[in-house]
Amino acid sequence: MTPSATSSEPAVQPTVGASWSLPEPTLAYFPDARFAISVRDLGAPAEPHRSGGSAVATQDPADAPGHGHVPVLADRCLEVLGPALTHHAADATGAVLLDATLGAGGHAERFLQEFPGLRLIGLDRDPAALTIAGRR
Repeated sequence: MTPSATSSEPAVQPTVGASWSLPEPTLAYFPDARFAISVRDLGAPAEPHRSGGSAVATQDPADAPGHGHVPVLADRCLEVLGPALTHHAADATGAVLLDATLGAGGHAERFLQEFPGLRLIGLDRDPAALTIAGRR
């Protein structure tokens, strides 16, 4: 077994300590946490860390065909939440779904197409995302 920070077996625990102080929350939740260099993906390229700055979109994603957004695991979400939403009515009339990470609205749109009686409340901290989702 390759030593890692999550190994709990005494025989595989690394003897290397962290080269920097671990933050208090890490030590509080994982008091035996130690740093060890992984042998996996050592050759993977990485960009140097840049603090500060901002990203600027040069094109409104809503102008792209299909909003440039592909919902991930939408079918699985429908499969898991569908039975609860349709408990009282097949079209989900009377059910309320809160999407607290609305984003571009891909999942919300799928739920509303699948369950026409559903009341959906979408929240997102990004005003641009709310605008894009509203256009859908």
